[in-house]
Amino acid sequence: MYKRLIEGKKAIFFDLDGTLVDNAHLWKAAYNRVLETERGAGLFTVDDYFEMGKSTKDQWLNLKAVLKIETPLQELMDKTYTNYLQLVKDSELAPREGFTRLMFDLKDKGLKMALVTGTKRDITSEVLAKIQVENIFDLVVCGDEVRREKPDPMIYKYAAKKLGVKPKEVLVFEDSMIGARSAAKAGMDLAILWDGEIPRYDYPGNVVLFLGDFVALGGNLDKDLYETLKDAAQYFTDLRNNPGKVD
Repeated sequence: MYKRLIEGKKAIFFDLDGTLVDNAHLWKAAYNRVLETERGAGLFTVDDYFEMGKSTKDQWLNLKAVLKIETPLQELMDKTYTNYLQLVKDSELAPREGFTRLMFDLKDKGLKMALVTGTKRDITSEVLAKIQVENIFDLVVCGDEVRREKPDPMIYKYAAKKLGVKPKEVLVFEDSMIGARSAAKAGMDLAILWDGEIPRYDYPGNVVLFLGDFVALGGNLDKDLYETLKDAAQYFTDLRNNPGKVD
């Protein structure tokens, strides 16, 4: 049913936070723990300021300006990372539903797979180990390994170059507007893990599919919608003509 999604593609790129894993709540909790030490429990929360896809540095630059926090930026970032890793360790974090089946399907088709994330390497490695997918990607590129962060296209262009593929030969799975703009500027098609909060029409024109998880894709990459409907019609024709003989 989703055959055309990967037609002409040689590589599939996945974002990490909010895409491969549904972990916004863990990041928010990490920021809130730090805010409690800065402003007191319950006085302020990150919820009104948090933007998925934005780097920890940019999140704190905004919070420092809005909430008049004087603590050094790096100290705030380090505390956030420490709290986040502890929350990940204590959680039951797992790949988003349907990813494992999709992963095997993509590998069976010989497609290269890359993880392209704005999160820094040491945090990324811990998360991948937690969800037990640390060895499945052909390439992992992290935010602290490129000069410019998403929404700049550098990280996606770099990943494509490392794998020896052209931007038009890549399909990117993203969730955030920041990540989507990064991939779109790199000239890549997008599939959005969509929570419904941002209107579809606000996303770049490169988006070819919106979905809530990966479940529908598993086992459905060999046929397009027309072929699927044709097979269904043939099934019901056979069932009508030969009742009890159709599997």
